[in-house]
Amino acid sequence: MGNLLFMFFICLAVAIVSIVLTVKVFIPTSPIKIGDELHIYIGSKYNRTATVNEINESEDIIVIYDNFPLPYTYQGRFYAIGYMSDGNKLIFIKNKKLLIPALFAELIRF
Repeated sequence: MGNLLFMFFICLAVAIVSIVLTVKVFIPTSPIKIGDELHIYIGSKYNRTATVNEINESEDIIVIYDNFPLPYTYQGRFYAIGYMSDGNKLIFIKNKKLLIPALFAELIRF
């Protein structure tokens, strides 16, 4: 019984690792850079499209419209998340089609 249980956990671990590696291959990789056009969502609702003028990593700020700073707290492989002072969540993505994967990745991240 002990060997069977051990084999079960080994197979389970191998299955989990293979699923994670397979999913990681299909996640897009396009980090946000200066000059990129971002789609900005506030609380999962579309707000606007803007061009990134500056990314200040020391202060965690993305600047749009040459002088409008927006905070970000996490930058993933294809999206960034920020929280405004009033508690609203900002989602920055380059492709509108990636909103659902970004929300799903945000659930997994915590």
